[in-house]
Amino acid sequence: MRFKDAQIIGWSALRSNLGQLYLGGRLSTAETWKDAVERNKQGFDGFVLDDKDGRRIATFAGRETPQRLNKRALFISFYEPGNYGSFLVRALGKLLFLRDRCPQFDCYVVADRTRWLCEALPLLGFPARPIYSVREVTGDIFSEIVTVNDFVSEGYFDPNTADRLAIFVKEQAGSVNTAAASIYVSRELSSIYRPWYRNMTNEGQITNYLRDQGFEIVNPETMSFQEQIRTFAGAKEVAGPSGSAMLNAIFSRSQVRVLDFESFHYTVRQHARAYASTNKRYAFLFGDVATDAKDPLHTRPWSVPLTTLSEAIEWLRS
Repeated sequence: MRFKDAQIIGWSALRSNLGQLYLGGRLSTAETWKDAVERNKQGFDGFVLDDKDGRRIATFAGRETPQRLNKRALFISFYEPGNYGSFLVRALGKLLFLRDRCPQFDCYVVADRTRWLCEALPLLGFPARPIYSVREVTGDIFSEIVTVNDFVSEGYFDPNTADRLAIFVKEQAGSVNTAAASIYVSRELSSIYRPWYRNMTNEGQITNYLRDQGFEIVNPETMSFQEQIRTFAGAKEVAGPSGSAMLNAIFSRSQVRVLDFESFHYTVRQHARAYASTNKRYAFLFGDVATDAKDPLHTRPWSVPLTTLSEAIEWLRS
């Protein structure tokens, strides 16, 4: 899609020069508007939608007088700033689609100018151009904005996107790969600065047990984007607690086995779709989470019993 004299007003939204709102696609019916308003209440859009007295209102941050930028911007929409997993399942497919079409543009606009995005662009063959974050240009008027409708939903990679992904992985992994056959995707580093978030209290025990089982312990946040691709592309089995880094399993080969540790159920769907649509054999191991706490599930401590893990490893290697 191309928009003349348009504004970016959120992680996924555009305002056309006619005042029309596009949110991953046109809000053309009462039903799509209602769905958009409900989703907006979760606070992830980067702007606020409201419906007052029959008027549809979008409120967003911006300069008192918007700048006019004589640039054609490539807007990579629909992913949460700073979230690596969201980049993989919402933005990477769009980039794979766009690189085959070679649109002309002067700059990028992205949710966040992250390290992995900046590393991914040259690997995908995109040209060096200025990269703006949404926060820096929200509400400013570009002479033209080029973007793609949202077509990657809840982690699902359609067959064409999965094929493009496989080609990209082959380009990056090469014919020789020295990665470990069995990898455990650790969350120990994040537990230091986010001790309240999905804190798996016995990860030290889990790590020692799996190391004895021949697993190599990997910390994806210490790797470049290309190193993560190569590490997972060479693995024959992948295990680890749920999180963004586990979604690197999309880079693993067809029929690789994936064991995803979970503390609660409502995050499973997205990971399951990512694994299934990239042809992995996968299972979820549910640990023990505090049931008497009033805190949200993702902040409660949890653990994985070693006896349960042992049974799961038997499945992984059966």
